Amino acid sequence: WATRNSNSTLMCRKLLQNESFKQMFITRFAGVMNTTFKEERVLHILSQFEQAYTLEIEENTNRWFNFAANRTIWERELQYMKDFALNRPNYQREHILEYFDLEATYNLTLNISNTEHGYIHLNTIDILPSTDGVNEGAYPWEGVYFKDVPIQLKAIPNEGYVFSHWSGDIGSLKSEISIRSKENLSVKANFVLASEFIKEEVDIIVYPNPTTDILKVFAQEDLVKYKIYCLNGRKALEGYYRKEINISLLVP
Repeated sequence: WATRNSNSTLMCRKLLQNESFKQMFITRFAGVMNTTFKEERVLHILSQFEQAYTLEIEENTNRWFNFAANRTIWERELQYMKDFALNRPNYQREHILEYFDLEATYNLTLNISNTEHGYIHLNTIDILPSTDGVNEGAYPWEGVYFKDVPIQLKAIPNEGYVFSHWSGDIGSLKSEISIRSKENLSVKANFVLASEFIKEEVDIIVYPNPTTDILKVFAQEDLVKYKIYCLNGRKALEGYYRKEINISLLVP
């Protein structure tokens, strides 16, 4: 931001006057801080370089200098970089808060019903182990985002599965949702087998299908009562709406 009046930043400053670009810039910034520049990842890379170059540094300083006298300098410079990796993210987020006059940050937690059933795409990031900075056990995944700046979530099912619904602090039947939060948020994407999935036009999800015990019902709108009919049209069960209905007594 020190060059905010420089011609070298003119294009970026003009683009940031566009609200859509500004929001994309902020969320993309948050995304790479939560993945590519995540403290643990940067420290791991530094550790790899340290292991690779320590013997070379020792040989080089023994040839040209007294390594014993310079080892402290080498280790001190390494510690500077490690401290920078640990402290820089907080300062970077403070810069964003100040420049864009944002309120604060919040913690976002994402989870899925089963890692073999699908994954979540967050803004521009796939929450998968193949993404930089995402652990092998990707879920539950945690990141830091900016309050009142919208984020985009998309639930992506694997082959043979379908998205069912979002649960946690957000409930929705839509696979793609936009969230604008002012507090810590925990969201879970639920997937089911495609063969067990039924979705009616009134935005009611009933699963699994078939089943012999518990029938789960998820509705976008509040329901009052339910009725279950046999194939021959005879009413088999009715009651007040609940998210889980025990139909085990109906099974012969």
